[in-house]
Amino acid sequence: MLSNHNSGSRSTMALDWKNNFLTKVLILIIKNKKIWLFWFVLAVGLLFTWIEAMNVKRTILLDAKQEFEFVCNEIKNKIITRLEVHAQILRSGSAFFESSTDVTREEWRMFIEQQRIENNLPGIQGVGYSVIIPKNQLESHEKKIRSEGFPQYAVKPAGKRDIYTSIIYLEPFADRNLRAFGYDMFSEPIRRKAMEHARDYNVASLSGKITLVQETEKDIQAGTLMYVPVYKSNQPVETIEERRIAILGWVYSPYRMNDLMNGILGGYGLIEGKQYQLQIYDDSTFNSNVLMFDSRLDKNKKNNLSFTHIFQSKIVFNNHTWFVRIVQAENSTSRIDYSKVWIVAIAGSAVSVLLAIVFLVLANLSQTHKNYAAFFNTIDELLFVLDDQKKIIHTNKIFLNRLGYSKNELLGKPVFEIYPTDRRKEAAKIISEILSGNEEFCPVPVITKSGIQIPVETRVSRGFWNGKHSIFGVAKDISKLRLSEERFSKVFYLNPTACGLTDLDNHKFVEVNDAFCNLFGFSKDEVIGKTVSDLGIINAEILNDTFNNPNINGVITTAEAKLKAKNGNIKHTMLLADIINVQDKKFRFTVFNDITESKQAEDEIKQQLHEKEILLREVHHRIKNNITSIGNLLSIHANSISNPEALSILQDAIGRVQSIALIYNKLLLTDDYQDISVKKYFEDLIDAVVNIFSQSTSIVIEKKIDDFELDVKRIFPLGTIVNELLTDSLKYAFIGKNSGLIMIKLEKNGNHIALTIKDNGNGLPKGFDISESNGLGLMLVKMLCQQLGATFKIESERGTCSTIEFDV
Repeated sequence: MLSNHNSGSRSTMALDWKNNFLTKVLILIIKNKKIWLFWFVLAVGLLFTWIEAMNVKRTILLDAKQEFEFVCNEIKNKIITRLEVHAQILRSGSAFFESSTDVTREEWRMFIEQQRIENNLPGIQGVGYSVIIPKNQLESHEKKIRSEGFPQYAVKPAGKRDIYTSIIYLEPFADRNLRAFGYDMFSEPIRRKAMEHARDYNVASLSGKITLVQETEKDIQAGTLMYVPVYKSNQPVETIEERRIAILGWVYSPYRMNDLMNGILGGYGLIEGKQYQLQIYDDSTFNSNVLMFDSRLDKNKKNNLSFTHIFQSKIVFNNHTWFVRIVQAENSTSRIDYSKVWIVAIAGSAVSVLLAIVFLVLANLSQTHKNYAAFFNTIDELLFVLDDQKKIIHTNKIFLNRLGYSKNELLGKPVFEIYPTDRRKEAAKIISEILSGNEEFCPVPVITKSGIQIPVETRVSRGFWNGKHSIFGVAKDISKLRLSEERFSKVFYLNPTACGLTDLDNHKFVEVNDAFCNLFGFSKDEVIGKTVSDLGIINAEILNDTFNNPNINGVITTAEAKLKAKNGNIKHTMLLADIINVQDKKFRFTVFNDITESKQAEDEIKQQLHEKEILLREVHHRIKNNITSIGNLLSIHANSISNPEALSILQDAIGRVQSIALIYNKLLLTDDYQDISVKKYFEDLIDAVVNIFSQSTSIVIEKKIDDFELDVKRIFPLGTIVNELLTDSLKYAFIGKNSGLIMIKLEKNGNHIALTIKDNGNGLPKGFDISESNGLGLMLVKMLCQQLGATFKIESERGTCSTIEFDV
């Protein structure tokens, strides 16, 4: 009980102390004669608090907008990249047709299966081939297709036309795609327009919005098609007329837009999580008739929501443009968090109140006189006070020290005794004029006790000192200013770079040097009193962007501008400007550095680099196409060979070609043709090698590849090594076995790279010695390891394990 009582007493005392303190503070504020200081400090503090809170809010809104635009551009880039990949697949199909005199239905099916489109590029309805049929060959064409096991086949729609086309191949050849078999796409205007553009310009071409013939009565979606022309081999296709003569047909893909977009953006959680609505239109009207895709159209949600952000852009693909609109709905998930703004506002308000109280308390301290005296004596000017007879009654220490007098020697003396004897009357007259308001300052120098004159500018004004009328004077020592002006004059006029001095109030030139006149072709008389606009040196846009927008200190730092000389020649200049003060007047000092010759040289170098980049990209593109054609030809021949030994040789060759082809595919996607993503390249390479071998479906491939970049000089040989070792495992490791496991691990630790390829197969033959092996594959691996400066080790324990290690 005693303890509780004491505790309660202490709490009551603490509360009383706080109440008494707050009461005293309030009384001080209310009764204080300088209450205005409290409200002034509080107002300033709240003003700065409001400004800072608005800055925080602006930053939050800007961050939210930047995040939204980043996501929108990422979505747009995903769509563009996928369209380019689809076009590349169709080009491969076109090359496949052009490289063979007669592609069978089975060969086309196998070719499409090798692309693994359903796994790598979900959302494609299929990949097909539409052949051109002259009207005099229509009957024989239909008989030929019917003889292949399709007795009901006919080109549709029926009717007489000058030219027919027909979809004869379409994979997968099942379900909806059966409805397109035999359809004449050239008979429909929208499809025909895209087919003609692809034919005439030898490009991948997108059609406008259509309804696919594959559609049924349920789940009807907007559709589009992509076409790539197939020309007769060994015929010129340089001009439009030559292409029209050489055309055989088109490799094409039909797309149901919802399926295509879900395939491209599937798993892209930001669309749902951030309430993004993606819409794609076929023209710029953005109306429902041209709507290709709407991510919310099939959702059980309201479409009339308010939006926080809207993004509109274009996706241009050769001849066709899609118009993209992405909006972010305002809801609890996407709502902007303004908690930081409230924190700044509350904290700033509290600090403002405390500062106002502190300032009010400090204003009532009894140190006014002491502080004034200290302030008076620390000013680096000659300060003095005169009585009404113009006799000295007080000075600061600087006054005494500069003139060499003691305080007693000056007090009571007429102020004119500090001026030279022959100029005292002049000084007296000027000071009287200043007090009458007719002059600003007195330029007569003062003289020290030892007779040395000090150039000063003296200003005086009337006031009160100790309750009596008096005169306050300030003599400013301008010795350093005079010296500075002399130095500036030499630098200005002798400077080989064009310089100009303009009045900051009216922007007119008050002085220029000879280099300025030489650069712009004007005489000094033509320039002085004119602005840069009057002389025609600068146009309004550059004037507004450069001269009217300096930084907070009035400085222009290395602003590049095109200026015009008197004769009309354009001068590329680098501008630097600063504000200088001359006798309380502000001027802008501007340097015009002529960089015309360096700009011309820079433009020429940029043009040369651009031309070289275009040439290099074209060379890589042609090499990639040739490699692809070689790989396709080898694949066709491999499908027709029954000899196991020959087939093995061809499979090795196909793997090596695909390894090189993948390098060029990745190389074309880079900007500098140097570094390639190791993870993406080797995953694609491994999948390509595995697809060559039909028995590989029973073999599990485990990939553990770090994500880093490697230059082409190293990734070429490393890719070939992976191809050789993986091919050997697929061919020999699991003979006599129904299943197996191959593990490929590529990791980077600092500058060290380690590649391990391990299987649980039959292992190496007894007595195997790598140094005595004459196999082409291992010889190639050892040679490439030497090229990389790598160590190569192969072991046989519960399978085969190959390890390659090197530093970069």
